[in-house]
Amino acid sequence: MARGVTVLDDGSAAIVIGEFEEQATFTSATSGSIALNVVGQRDAFVAKISSGGEWLWASGAGGS
Repeated sequence: MARGVTVLDDGSAAIVIGEFEEQATFTSATSGSIALNVVGQRDAFVAKISSGGEWLWASGAGGS
């Protein structure tokens, strides 16, 4: 579940933060999928999405 989004000053991409349970998958048509697996019950994530809708990267953190 996304909790926040901020657009970069040049409009080229946005940073998305949120939380997930079990697994989060970020799928792009050109670069495939990025899968994050939870450690514990719930984790946080931060990800970058291009202005064209392509997920560029994603990283998970935490664990509860």
